[in-house]
Amino acid sequence: MTDNNAGQTVADYWGSQEVSKASGIQWIEVPQIGRNVNLRATGNPYLGWVDHSAEFLTHLPKPRKALSLGCGFGSLERIIRQKDICQFIDGVDIADNATQTAQQIANESKLSGLNYWASDLNTLELPPNTYDVVYAHASLHHVFALEHLFDEVKKTLKPGGIFISYEYVGPAQMQFPKPHLDIADRLVKLIPVEYRYQKRFNAVKEEAPRLKLSDMNRVDPSEAIRSQEVLPLLANRFAFKHFRYLAGSLLLLVFNDIAGNFKEGDPVTDPLIEFMIYLDNLLVDSGILPSYHSYVVCSVPDDEMIAQQQDFSFTLSSNPSGLPKFS
Repeated sequence: MTDNNAGQTVADYWGSQEVSKASGIQWIEVPQIGRNVNLRATGNPYLGWVDHSAEFLTHLPKPRKALSLGCGFGSLERIIRQKDICQFIDGVDIADNATQTAQQIANESKLSGLNYWASDLNTLELPPNTYDVVYAHASLHHVFALEHLFDEVKKTLKPGGIFISYEYVGPAQMQFPKPHLDIADRLVKLIPVEYRYQKRFNAVKEEAPRLKLSDMNRVDPSEAIRSQEVLPLLANRFAFKHFRYLAGSLLLLVFNDIAGNFKEGDPVTDPLIEFMIYLDNLLVDSGILPSYHSYVVCSVPDDEMIAQQQDFSFTLSSNPSGLPKFS
């Protein structure tokens, strides 16, 4: 991802208006699923990770300065500023159009303290001892040079500073294992056809996504480039204060691209959604499926051998023999 052509492809994709206006696409937009993710992340279905992570900043006096990695069009920074969690927030993203738009929206909204610039996270250099908190919301899985970026985060955090990651950590480049796809295919077929319309493809969803590497690299070569390495590399460099698997493994495969079709209170789909949430939780928590998503709050340790002292294990792949077989 340090290749100039690849970097431009990524910047063009994530700076496009199509991406900025997309809605009803992400699996987590289904209300019941969103609450389940909150429950797994924070212990409260109505408490999101942004407010929860703010509890880990109370020892840091205001005004606080934050850095947001992979800020996109700036929605996270505006939320953090509006909630007065941090008073000065820098946002950085590879897409120049996205950072310019984020700055414009901040200015028009009269939100002070927000500053944006464009830079590749793979080569980003940060000033030492500058930020109270660094946020990474669904951005680390786009980074190839994870070791470099994490070392820069360590350098830029002030004493007592916090690094917050809310992240996809599933199969690299979205190359989902066949056993996972087989289960998801069966779940997709349980959903009535009228709820499976994919607006952006103008087609009915018939199965879980099979994504060609050539298409992935043509559209966004950064997508999930080293996603399965995010957690182990974090654990090598940071002390975990809060760590949760968010599951969402089957739910991503089933509900991506059709999430906007589901409205809470629908007697047809509510039971199906609740069943699929239960199944997803069960398979992840029993170790049959790996969790595709995680939430981590961490800090810079005094001891460089922190990984050997933390009681965390990372399920990087499932045991295929433990999965149901479908003919």
